[in-house]
Amino acid sequence: MINAACGNGFNSVYLAAQGYRVFGFDVAPSAIARSKELASRVGVRGEIFTCADHSALQAYAKQSADVVCALGFMRYLKTDIRDAVYRQVARIPKPNGCFIVSNDNDLFNMFSLNNESLAFWNDLIIGFSDVEQLLEGKSLKAILEENTKLPQRQYSQRSVSRHIKKYSANPLTCGEVMRPYGFRLDKVVYPDAHLLPPFVEALVNRDALEVMKETTCLHRAENDWRSMLMGFEFLSFLRRS
Repeated sequence: MINAACGNGFNSVYLAAQGYRVFGFDVAPSAIARSKELASRVGVRGEIFTCADHSALQAYAKQSADVVCALGFMRYLKTDIRDAVYRQVARIPKPNGCFIVSNDNDLFNMFSLNNESLAFWNDLIIGFSDVEQLLEGKSLKAILEENTKLPQRQYSQRSVSRHIKKYSANPLTCGEVMRPYGFRLDKVVYPDAHLLPPFVEALVNRDALEVMKETTCLHRAENDWRSMLMGFEFLSFLRRS
């Protein structure tokens, strides 16, 4: 397995310890240092980790891996780099190999019930038709904001999203988006749903909420349509066409 943007190496080290052949890379030197420390503690070779950006994918030969995994990676890439990553990844899986990729979920903005919900509906409506021409010079977004009272999305102090615009995707269309790269969509899952809109989550006991999520989210990740709206991100399982 090739683990793109492996972070602190938990997934890579776990799989390597189970006997799988794993290679991981991440652009952050601190993440790779932690990955190697973790590997050393459990008896895994630290050499499986490399400090590199997305260009590391170019070094892997065609049809050289059973699985390529990119979790928490695509959301930070600009359009041209994201396109280059998909094209590189398309070379790498063996026949019937799998590409597992996570993306932030466009549809979650309906469930969040905050200012980003209004932005979602604004973009969807004006992207569907020229109906904004009927509003006599006013923007639809301004009208929605004037007539709808919703909380502002709150960011933690450590949130990267406070400083950069992230990419999000629509799980309903991810299959057709990936088809030109030579992938077919096997399935989409939502393993970490929010059980309440974020501003309501802040009002309940956090520990109790996490316990409830543990007994709910994985069970509903694949077989319940409501997870499509309640999951902040989604996993796509893709195979080479």
